[in-house]
Amino acid sequence: MRLGSMRPGIAPTEALPSAAKAAATLAILESSDLRILGGLPHIIVRFTVEDTEIALQVAAHITATTDNRVEVLTTTVTRLTRGRWQPAH
Repeated sequence: MRLGSMRPGIAPTEALPSAAKAAATLAILESSDLRILGGLPHIIVRFTVEDTEIALQVAAHITATTDNRVEVLTTTVTRLTRGRWQPAH
């Protein structure tokens, strides 16, 4: 998720744990990380589910939960297929 401005009254340190917790409620959480890419903060949440439809639902839940704390500019969902990360559709 590419992030924008923090919501009023929310500390920057709240965004990543919130996203990870949202993922863990619906999927197996593998990892979460906050990185600066292209000058903007990004949250990366890696989780395991059985299929693409469920992955998209989990991602929507993570995005909605995170957007309560920080403006989510974009969300990208990818799947590991034959050793390569591909966009999930």
